[in-house]
Amino acid sequence: MAPTGSGKTVIAAEIIGHFTQRYRPVLVLAHRLEIVTQTAKKLHGCGIRHGIIKAGFSPRPMERVQVASVQTLWVRAMHSEAMTPADLLIVDECHHAAAHTWRKIIEAYPAAVLIGLTATPCVILDHSGAVFRHGLPEDHVEWTLDADRRAEAPAHQARLERRAPVLLECSQCSALRLGGQPCPSCGFLPQRPPRSVFIADGELGLVQGGRANGQTYDAEACARWHGMLTHIAVERGYQRGWIAHKYREKFGTFPAWGNTPEPIPPTPEVRSWVRSRQIAYAKFTARCGVRRRRDKGRLPPFVPLDVEVMASPAWRATSFGARWLYVHLKRRWSFKQQNNGRLFLSQRDAQEEIGGSRDSISRWFRELQHYGFIVMTEPGSLGIDGKGKAPRWRLTELPAPGGRNGSTTMLPTKDYLRWNGAKFRDLQGAAQRIHEWRRRRAVASVH
Repeated sequence: MAPTGSGKTVIAAEIIGHFTQRYRPVLVLAHRLEIVTQTAKKLHGCGIRHGIIKAGFSPRPMERVQVASVQTLWVRAMHSEAMTPADLLIVDECHHAAAHTWRKIIEAYPAAVLIGLTATPCVILDHSGAVFRHGLPEDHVEWTLDADRRAEAPAHQARLERRAPVLLECSQCSALRLGGQPCPSCGFLPQRPPRSVFIADGELGLVQGGRANGQTYDAEACARWHGMLTHIAVERGYQRGWIAHKYREKFGTFPAWGNTPEPIPPTPEVRSWVRSRQIAYAKFTARCGVRRRRDKGRLPPFVPLDVEVMASPAWRATSFGARWLYVHLKRRWSFKQQNNGRLFLSQRDAQEEIGGSRDSISRWFRELQHYGFIVMTEPGSLGIDGKGKAPRWRLTELPAPGGRNGSTTMLPTKDYLRWNGAKFRDLQGAAQRIHEWRRRRAVASVH
């Protein structure tokens, strides 16, 4: 095995030259036209006469060296049992030699000297564990011709004596790796499992004679702590039971029954101690699986748009202003209130939220009606108090309450899906005035 361009064919040509000088036949196997022609050129450059066994080349059976294509040799020779003689068999790209065709050809030359050429690294399958006894194939071996001495592999001997990383089998890919180093095949490196560390909550105390003694408090200090705990409870709105339990957690006993001291502003030491107890409680609940009720993390207000609506041809034909008006109209819809059919948006409010003139707002309302996105359920009118009432609308993509009292539900009609393809042409408001002006101008020009 040697890298590409290192001269494997030139080396093979030198070996072939020694065989031809002794009049011994040679056969070179290759599986591609490029390799066959390349080998032939190298042999020609080295002055070695040869023939080529491949379709499209004139045969030269009398030459002692034959460069054969595996496929052609299989068809012409193996099937007819007229094999080309060879005392030296050179297999180029020998990593393919495990294939059925290659193996059969190689087995047909049991007495020939076999040489393989390749630039592709091979995988050695060691089923008997010989590598653990004799070392790696790439280990340096100090050979000797002395009958009283044995060949030595210093690197492997160091492994056996534990002076170097030992050979291990990778648990992920079964390849060999050195202890403490990642696997050269898959890169896996096992990590030592962490050692469990026992942690217990407690307080610092004076160590005497190898034992820690907790801090002692007199009656006055206990009463002062009691007052400061009372101040924190009043400050945070805690119950009186919290004071008693914290007092017991600190001093080991409950305070005297009925003892309600005056609140005393707490010192930083007391606040830090209370905070440490809260942290310890939070860790305990997390370790025991107790979870406080958490906020559901609701999303901020938003306006949902149905994918079916946006993918409809009617929506694509609608102007951007009408789409923006539809979003603001749907903003008024509430699932809890079930107010579809009673949605209202005055032109003044729409003008403040969207922008644009009142004529544009009116035109966009009529455009949404034309394409079937909204239906007017109640026209605008003048109220009893003299104030105007905006029209009421129903979104056709949503269900709406039905019946006299709203006791039934009307399914979505989705009128926009039945749009007939007619484009919206506005003949009201400013568009109507422009249309009339153009008509009168055309009549005047005719007269």
